[in-house]
Amino acid sequence: MKRTLALALLQACCVTATLTDVGSGRVRIHPRSLPFNKRDGRDCGKFEMFCEKAAGACNNACYHINCIDKNTETMVFDAGNTNDKNRLQSGCRTDDGSVCNKLPFSQKLRDPVNSTPGDLTAANCDEWPMATTKQDDFLDGNIRNSLRCIVGSENFSAGSQLNNWMKGTNANGPKKTCDGDIKDGDHWTISFNLDNVDKSNVNHCDRPGQTCDSDPFQFHMTKKTQHLDHPYKPDEHNRYSIGKNQPDLYQCRVVAHLHGTVLEATVYNNAGDNKGSAGKEGMKKNDVLEVKGLPLPLAIIYNEDDANPLSFNYGAKEFFETDLLQFFFWTSDQKGVSKQFQDDGSYCERKDKGTEHVFGCYFPCPAE
Repeated sequence: MKRTLALALLQACCVTATLTDVGSGRVRIHPRSLPFNKRDGRDCGKFEMFCEKAAGACNNACYHINCIDKNTETMVFDAGNTNDKNRLQSGCRTDDGSVCNKLPFSQKLRDPVNSTPGDLTAANCDEWPMATTKQDDFLDGNIRNSLRCIVGSENFSAGSQLNNWMKGTNANGPKKTCDGDIKDGDHWTISFNLDNVDKSNVNHCDRPGQTCDSDPFQFHMTKKTQHLDHPYKPDEHNRYSIGKNQPDLYQCRVVAHLHGTVLEATVYNNAGDNKGSAGKEGMKKNDVLEVKGLPLPLAIIYNEDDANPLSFNYGAKEFFETDLLQFFFWTSDQKGVSKQFQDDGSYCERKDKGTEHVFGCYFPCPAE
């Protein structure tokens, strides 16, 4: 029960305010100018989160506070809230499971954290602000919560620290200043202790406001249906966007035919439309076939390896001058956490026909 409460206190969130200037762009956030303006409860002081074992949770919180809404460094406890409802409202959870375990989002946002095939517990979705705080329901087109797929142990560490602070049993940092149990309407502020932390893992805390537009793992929900399935259907499923001013993340597909040293490939958009093809003969090791037609170009690299003959690089800067927030790299034998497409978590379905090898792969791509 204590562990469940600790995770619940950390794993859900809210956002506030109106159209405002944040960093280099303008971003629409939740329409309450101050979500914490009804402070009928007690001021319980400051909670200090020690980030050494909770870097992912700290970074997600710092991103939201420093890049989206400064007001959310103050939290108001909602004793009557339903955490499950708030997690659905944040987009971390759907009726079909966590966004971090569903294609195409698991490929882009979770597998780089922990890609153990089939392991649904090694990483999970973290929300800021927390589910236990007072917040309005999600509105399409507004940033309500900042989301990040983080290592599960980091999420647990942050939740345990908060749980101990709320009980007044925290060993480090300031104690809460209100007596007894935290009650409905009680509020507090948060600070982050970066001692013994690799600063590259908490860049939004270490360099507040300077890294808002360059983190490919910060995302938020833009439309809520409470469903996610494969293949991804943006009209029927939740929509999500990386960063603040990026297009929604959709799902594309490539079919590559490798026959000896002849490589041909076709790319398809989320609707299944053929968007372009390319071919090249006499492929040698590390040769690149470029396929255009999607919002960003796809580079297919020949590895000259029977077990893993191809690598795929969508929109990556080493091949093209494109947006690094949308890049995606994978190999023909790569596996991830989601088994929605292939039972073993493979990104690509491989079919061998004599000397011809056919690879059909789904991958994340920006909306057209």
